[in-house]
Amino acid sequence: MTLEGGAEYATLLTYFFLHGDWTHLIVNVLALAAFGTPVERRFGSARYLLFLAASAFAGALLFLALHPYEIAPVVGASGAISGTMGAIVRFAFTPGARLADNRRSPRTPYDEESHFTSLLELPLNRQAMFFLVAWLAVNVLLGVFPQAVGVSSAIAWEAHVGGFLFGLLFFNFFDRAGRHALSSQ
Repeated sequence: MTLEGGAEYATLLTYFFLHGDWTHLIVNVLALAAFGTPVERRFGSARYLLFLAASAFAGALLFLALHPYEIAPVVGASGAISGTMGAIVRFAFTPGARLADNRRSPRTPYDEESHFTSLLELPLNRQAMFFLVAWLAVNVLLGVFPQAVGVSSAIAWEAHVGGFLFGLLFFNFFDRAGRHALSSQ
């Protein structure tokens, strides 16, 4: 990816739609269904789509920052999917959280289940921290020892980390449930 003109900027987002092979596409579709569904239900469709795009963009930016002269293409939705995993850390491990909650109208008030773990409280949430550390460890292993974990081709684990960090850090910006809970206090 080079950043010399307007079209090159688009590749920081459009790589999300390209995949190396059918297995790559199927794994990403299944992961997006599993992790994206609770995030979409919490954010709403419009915010969710913006969140996916921003997570993919963040993943591409981190990859580009660490590999500014890389000529091999980066493909796949993993940066965006990792963003959903980062967002899930903020609300799925909160006591009383329900991931399969019914879809609610934007006008329906949220109840106590809309709480989330703040970034300051995150180190105190053992389940969330376990998921976060395990997720990071797996991605570092993918990057450092891809053959040891059964991966034959290169994985842009840096894009995973970029998307994950975006989802973790910018969750509040997209969370309409949390915004309502905070404004009603």
